[in-house]
Amino acid sequence: MSSAANTGKPYRPDPVPGWGDAVASWPWQPWLEHDVQLGWRKAGGCPYCGHTMTVYQTRQRYASPDEWKHARCNCGHAHEGRPADEPVKGCGQQADIRAAS
Repeated sequence: MSSAANTGKPYRPDPVPGWGDAVASWPWQPWLEHDVQLGWRKAGGCPYCGHTMTVYQTRQRYASPDEWKHARCNCGHAHEGRPADEPVKGCGQQADIRAAS
């Protein structure tokens, strides 16, 4: 799905089937700043709204293969119906995915 086709998707806090599986399928990449690895991140087009979102996992958390990370769309785009007090500026989609190990 392209971002252009999905601009205008309303805020949707109820789960979209397959959203978490799609985000979980993105590969974890080293998260580097100034040549120091802070942890891992994965990024891609949100499976619901199509805007770019990123999931971060800090390095201080040494995860085993059975640990989970909470992923949320944090695209920062306006989505009609998003509560004004919602701290994460995304489309409302979220799921638990396997943590980087």
